[in-house]
Amino acid sequence: MNYTITFSPSLDYVINNNKFNQNGLTRINEYYLFPGGKGINASFIMNELSVKNKPIIFTYGQTKSLFINLLKKYNIKNPINIELENNLDIRINVKYFGSNSFEINGPSPILSKKEFELLKQKLSKLNKKDIVFIMGKCDEKILIDLIKFIKSKGAEFVIDIDSSILMNILKFKPLLIKPNKDELENLYNKKINSKKQILDCIYELKSSGAKNVIVSLGGEGSILVDEEDNVYKANFDKLNNVKSTVGCGDTLVSSFISYKYNMQLNSKESLKKATAMSMATATEWFLGKESVSKKMFRKINIEEINKK
Repeated sequence: MNYTITFSPSLDYVINNNKFNQNGLTRINEYYLFPGGKGINASFIMNELSVKNKPIIFTYGQTKSLFINLLKKYNIKNPINIELENNLDIRINVKYFGSNSFEINGPSPILSKKEFELLKQKLSKLNKKDIVFIMGKCDEKILIDLIKFIKSKGAEFVIDIDSSILMNILKFKPLLIKPNKDELENLYNKKINSKKQILDCIYELKSSGAKNVIVSLGGEGSILVDEEDNVYKANFDKLNNVKSTVGCGDTLVSSFISYKYNMQLNSKESLKKATAMSMATATEWFLGKESVSKKMFRKINIEEINKK
């Protein structure tokens, strides 16, 4: 079973508007309301691929019922719900796309010791066949303890967070990490200007414990070094109908794991299909459809790179 954890869920208020008046009134022509959180995104994609998963969510405040209703609307059913005791509401994130694109994110809660124990109870039946996805904004104070708990059950974990603490997590042998180029530069505190430099960083992350490493390069594709040290570069033709790149990375992570470890495809094919799903997400305001991803295959080329 796959489990996704969303520590900091959100209501994503997505606005598509041509003009933004920063000194006065802006009238909105087109908007959408989606359930947000990288773990939620991963569950949606796995549902789209008919891969079994259980989303674990933390809910609270006045906006909780709206969030739950949105999960149902987007076919994210029967989540494992942990109620938080705090004075916040599930955050509302504003994502504005137009001549001046920007995001405004609401505050996130901090888990209490009691709430962390509840999370461990929900994961108490983990075993070696299970994979836990830890993605997005989370309480770093409990992260190492959570990973130790997951590993004590023999389960695997995937982690996709933007934090220097990632380097301390590698010794626990994550099944997959997916830094982008900017995050890689932050981890190593240096500018990265070439494919060789990216590969050097990936090999170091691998030698430190990560089983699979994907570095996403935006419009330039991605580079994968897999569990067997095979190296692949995903390249794709430019998309002309991009709506939003929000969720593309989450799609890449969850679909790659689904194809490789749930459907038992090889790494090369898994990367191609996952890239197609990520491209499908870029053409939607929310997340990609498998039917759309199949139309992307001809746009993708997977290049095999010689091992180090």
